[in-house]
Amino acid sequence: MVKMSLGVYVHYPYCARHCPYCDFNVAVTRRVPHGQYADAVCAELRVRAQDFMERPPASTVYFGGGTPGIWPAEHVARVLEAIDSSLGIADGAEISLEFNPEDATHSRIKALVDAGVNRVSLGVQSFNDGYLSVLGRRHDGAQAREAVQIARGAGVQNLSIDLIHGMMGQTLAEGLDDISVAAALGPEHISTYQLTIEEKTAFGA
Repeated sequence: MVKMSLGVYVHYPYCARHCPYCDFNVAVTRRVPHGQYADAVCAELRVRAQDFMERPPASTVYFGGGTPGIWPAEHVARVLEAIDSSLGIADGAEISLEFNPEDATHSRIKALVDAGVNRVSLGVQSFNDGYLSVLGRRHDGAQAREAVQIARGAGVQNLSIDLIHGMMGQTLAEGLDDISVAAALGPEHISTYQLTIEEKTAFGA
């Protein structure tokens, strides 16, 4: 009998701004309760772990959001320790964390790497400043390129770049140009998602 693998997703809901296309469960606040939220995640892990006792240790852990890149590394480390003690984390597990380009600093990413994060997913969305403005993003194309270099310098060896295509007015050539720019930066992975207009977003209003 083949054992099923285990992956753990940790949702971090806090953001500096609510993007007009986003329909995820997010909260925009100036005072983020970083420690209290980590406490809540660790408590939930302890409660839910009993439902997964027959599974092998987690082979993947993914911190998504929201904007988990603003969660201080000490709290990410606490959550990883709680996952390991409650469920187990396999040797060589992929531990990913979503990061926005405008938040990228060497010290912040290095601290996350030291805490155990070994894969960073950069929410670039586009390298075109005009489309970034349409999407309500806080970074520009230059910052996105720089964030890749910062991540590499901080020790990230597994890097993903997320893009959005199908934006209002975007041509095929512009979409392909985003992919070409991303590929030239040498990430291990590129994801591109078609923009979907959801009713409960600013774009769907």
